[in-house]
Amino acid sequence: MLSVGFISLFFHNKGENMPRIPNDTIITAVRKHMPNLTDADKKDMFWDCHGQWIIKNKWMQRLAALAGVEVTEITCLHSTSDSAALVIQVKTATGGTIMTTGEASPGNSKNAYFHAMAEKRAFDRAALKALNLQGFVYTEEDAEQIKEGHKKTSKEDAKKGVD
Repeated sequence: MLSVGFISLFFHNKGENMPRIPNDTIITAVRKHMPNLTDADKKDMFWDCHGQWIIKNKWMQRLAALAGVEVTEITCLHSTSDSAALVIQVKTATGGTIMTTGEASPGNSKNAYFHAMAEKRAFDRAALKALNLQGFVYTEEDAEQIKEGHKKTSKEDAKKGVD
């Protein structure tokens, strides 16, 4: 099975103490595919990154599988020892298709396995679109920039069109 990585569920708390589990809107979206989700599951599923909810990898993989998200095609746009960019296509449970990209380089990844990171990002983004969570949900790989407080793009990435 394709490794999905973590995702971050977007939740603004306007400076208040963050609750121990995400708000009802987020849980409702997850419960659509995991109806028997317990409070213990919710506490294990998420962690907080500067006001952003992060969903653990094992839970994201389960959620995507239960939602019927299936990879149908992966195309490598570019892959070298120092960066990679891929396009992935997934099939949704309703038979629709979604295509999106993933990229990785030293400017946006602490890991040295760029092709695998690009694949994770592409799948996570496609799965988020398939689950109608795009804009509310972010991958952990993208959350690296949340931790830093801004999106990092190296000069080399900007030249290659990788961000």
